[in-house]
Amino acid sequence: EMFYAVINAVKELDTRVTELSKNVQSYFDRTAKLEATIEAQQSTIEKLQAQNAEFEKRLAKLEKKNK
Repeated sequence: EMFYAVINAVKELDTRVTELSKNVQSYFDRTAKLEATIEAQQSTIEKLQAQNAEFEKRLAKLEKKNK
């Protein structure tokens, strides 16, 4: 009887470990997706900053010209 209790406990632990492993993999997958999103957003931010700097230069030229 004790033997079967141990077997059942091991089965239950295996089930829990399998579930946790799936959860951890899910978190890794989600993290990878979020990192990709962050990289894409960072690229967009850098492009917009460069564009903004160019607009600021053009505005300064126009303001200087109109004085």
